[in-house]
Amino acid sequence: MDVQKYKILYKEGEAEISEKKSRFIAHIAPAQTEEEAQAFIEKIKKQYWDARHNCWAYSIGEKQPALRCSDDGEPSGTAGKPMLEVLTGQELHNVVAVVTRYFGGILLGTGGLTRAYSNTALASIENGKIISGVCNGFAKHYGINVWLLRIIWILCSAFLGAGLLAYALSAV
Repeated sequence: MDVQKYKILYKEGEAEISEKKSRFIAHIAPAQTEEEAQAFIEKIKKQYWDARHNCWAYSIGEKQPALRCSDDGEPSGTAGKPMLEVLTGQELHNVVAVVTRYFGGILLGTGGLTRAYSNTALASIENGKIISGVCNGFAKHYGINVWLLRIIWILCSAFLGAGLLAYALSAV
């Protein structure tokens, strides 16, 4: 049986770091569609309306995900792209991340910005709840709808714990 593993964000995460007097505040959330991702981005922009930058990235879908990002006025490639690389590097799907920056008066340079946005996004993932699961091969083998299997996975992991459920499914 061909088992395909996947990771999804089950619970939103937040993190904040300071770098040379600038504050970076990250929020990460699950999103099933680009519309949900854009709605989350707008929610964070309204929450932090007075911030200098609200940079974002998202990955929606699995086989050929929609990958989008924005530097929101930061130098090109220093915010959105590094955040997107964190999401794809963590192999997360159906997720959106927004990092808000309050400028502290000291320029960080392109390397400093890239590190700050990447580290803040990664910290928000660590503060969220990730569920690793199995999907397509298991579903195909047993004739179960993939989305139904994911719903079952989320419900069972909430009650049994993801580790116990993964052990039980690996024995099948």
